[in-house]
Amino acid sequence: MTSYSSTQTANSTLSSMEKQKKLFGDEYIADDSATPDINVATYFFLPFTTIQNKQHQQNNPLNSVLCQDGLVVALHRFDNIDVVAIDGDSSNKSTCQARCIVFEKLAKLHLGPATLYLKPSDLALRRRLWGKIADYMEHWDDVCGVSDKYYCSDDQYFSITYEDNFKQHFLFEAIEELHINSELKRQSTELVTEALQSAQKIDRAYCEAILVVNGKVLVSHSYRQAQRLDPSDLLFILFIAHCSLPKSPIDIDYGDNLSDSTDMKHYQQNIFIKKLDQIDNFLPCTLTAVSIRPGIVLILLAEAKTAIAPNICRAIQSLSELYRKIDEIATEAERTQQNVRIDPQVLPVTFLKVKGVVDFYFARMEKDMMDNVSPRLSQQWNIVQDHWHGVANCAHHLGDENRYFHEFERKTFSLIIDLRRLFYSIYCTDNDTEIHGDINNIYLKVSRGLRDSASFLLVKAQRNFTLGNYLSDFPGIVHFLVIKRTDNKIIVPSLGAQGQSARYCHKMVQALARFHRNMVHGGYLGGFMRKNDLLFTYKLWFQNQGKVVSPETTVQWVPTQPRSQLLCMLYRDMVQHYFGVRAPLVECFELLTIHIGEVPLEYVNDSATRLMQVVCSDFAS
Repeated sequence: MTSYSSTQTANSTLSSMEKQKKLFGDEYIADDSATPDINVATYFFLPFTTIQNKQHQQNNPLNSVLCQDGLVVALHRFDNIDVVAIDGDSSNKSTCQARCIVFEKLAKLHLGPATLYLKPSDLALRRRLWGKIADYMEHWDDVCGVSDKYYCSDDQYFSITYEDNFKQHFLFEAIEELHINSELKRQSTELVTEALQSAQKIDRAYCEAILVVNGKVLVSHSYRQAQRLDPSDLLFILFIAHCSLPKSPIDIDYGDNLSDSTDMKHYQQNIFIKKLDQIDNFLPCTLTAVSIRPGIVLILLAEAKTAIAPNICRAIQSLSELYRKIDEIATEAERTQQNVRIDPQVLPVTFLKVKGVVDFYFARMEKDMMDNVSPRLSQQWNIVQDHWHGVANCAHHLGDENRYFHEFERKTFSLIIDLRRLFYSIYCTDNDTEIHGDINNIYLKVSRGLRDSASFLLVKAQRNFTLGNYLSDFPGIVHFLVIKRTDNKIIVPSLGAQGQSARYCHKMVQALARFHRNMVHGGYLGGFMRKNDLLFTYKLWFQNQGKVVSPETTVQWVPTQPRSQLLCMLYRDMVQHYFGVRAPLVECFELLTIHIGEVPLEYVNDSATRLMQVVCSDFAS
């Protein structure tokens, strides 16, 4: 799988290389802006993927490679799939690496654990899947400001829009809430609660409703509160709804007629999410996004009724742990050029532990498969069971003859593939996502309920949180943001500028995002950077019941493979490292500021402490 940047320099570099090697033959068209042929790209990336294979065998994978002319190549692997992203600007290295992670997240949202079907044999299905993910990747480039067309406007017409303010919280992988008065908040909450109750009358599977205004969460309501959405899933659910429905220019006069319109614009898709307390299990869901007005979206989430999915996922997880142990033994034998040696206290014992888990979940799956599946799926289930018996038979001979080891390795891998194939057949082959007619009644009810407040909400979303209230108390401050990583919520002043000032704001926020990513990847709790005439600072701290607490260990936390995960997934490990068993009681906060470069660093440190106190009180309210 290869993800392409829209930067013309990268395409130009590949295109010129193609021309020199004459890989296109006589029909080559000398157009440097054309997208490179996929076969040429595969030929170009082969050395990188070959080196990556060797590096993975040594548990030291590459993150990126800097080529001549400033071309940066980012590398990422998941589920035996190599993702390669290129960019013609080496300063975009962190963004290029993030693009690979976003691709993985989108692939798993669409396919769950069955990512081997990123290349289905059905060409029409493949074009549809790749086209959908490519559209999302292009929108991600637009939102994060790395697309060429993002910078093509003349300065005279270049201005900050709601898209740019949406970009801020997505850049830092956090969720922004819309700050409104308590009465309007109460009315919106009642409206969303009624919408979810109406949806449950259609189908009891509906479990969550979220009202979003220009990418910012207004209110949400859910049942089964114990099963909260993982922050990264919620972030991408908001992003998919944002990409798939009409946007809201701030200068449009909507009037009141739209609230009575029956022309409902909607988007529906099957996705696979992870619950916060069950990170390794994919839960099949149906995402329904309804456009109340351009920029205002009601999101309804329905969970799958069957319990087969978590059982398959847990079986895959256990078998994958077994296969990793097998692969370690095989890799060590290859490195030392000796025969495979099996420690009777390691692999056989590991298999016995896995066998107990897999047998348990297979027994639960047996009942569900008997009750819920078609004859075709029953046949696949029989294949899975036969292969599991084959794995168990090989395991019994591991201590006797090592010649069974490679057969054991092959059958374990085949069994994992069979389970992924079974998951795909059950949950990914049903393309019937026709929306229920009664959803239109929910749309009308919410639309009428927001008749008097919709225009205000759209304007408020554009100016959700302003810097002006802080300028008198914090002289020299240009921009700041605070993120509460416990629930991944962000407070950030809205941007507002035109012409050169707007372009300057874009570059400033981009630089702050790169600085932030470097701080997190390095495991730092604080730092600063001077860039041109600006001073960037970063501070991370912990709180317990509203009081600042210090880490319980002096050993610095350094994330393992930090560039292989979304930022919002790293902080859980950080808190666990610093606080151990007390981690569930501890909240994690981040503060990033931009000051005028002439401001003394001592003053910035002092004002950061006061700013932390002020903004934390805003979070509490």
